[in-house]
Amino acid sequence: HADSGGCVDVDPADYVVHGAATDAAGSATVSVEGAAGSQCRPALDAAPYYHSLPFVAADESQNTASCDVHLFVWSMDCPSDVQIHTDAGSATATFNLPDPIFHGLHSGRHPGVSVTEEGIWSGKAPGQPVSLGLSTHQLEYTTIVDEDLQTSATCTMSVTVVDEEAPQLACPSVVVMSAPAQFDAAAYIADGRVSATDNSGT
Repeated sequence: HADSGGCVDVDPADYVVHGAATDAAGSATVSVEGAAGSQCRPALDAAPYYHSLPFVAADESQNTASCDVHLFVWSMDCPSDVQIHTDAGSATATFNLPDPIFHGLHSGRHPGVSVTEEGIWSGKAPGQPVSLGLSTHQLEYTTIVDEDLQTSATCTMSVTVVDEEAPQLACPSVVVMSAPAQFDAAAYIADGRVSATDNSGT
């Protein structure tokens, strides 16, 4: 599984272990052909979908044998961070969880994905709607480990819910008073003749 940079550091020499090759004469050494040390190998979306790592064994008489190891690298990228508006008349917003983006899954078969907002809810799936309140929400996507991939991946996206809906203000359009008179605006608010409502409740 690739890191957030879209590739994974692999040094084929790390896979050369004592006893990986056998020889009739009793001893053989294993090396990596053309290896240039550790390299960051990206997820591949086009055939052959894998990196080929060539290993070669040689005995003291310079007889050789070779094999290739196919290295499949895959990654999951979260959707881009977004900013959304509250639903009309509400302090919350309905957000349909978008799909993550996979790279390098040669079979075209994507693992299951679970989405969680820490401390709030968990176990949601991409495509499902969730209700988010006024704030910035960190949503963590996690692949479910399966028998084929044997590894999991996580990434995080943020969703900011903003309120751009103006409050509703109700007040009398005309006030008639006989002079001399003093207009007490606070009294009009206190007795409800001037009032406001808002989708956020305050």
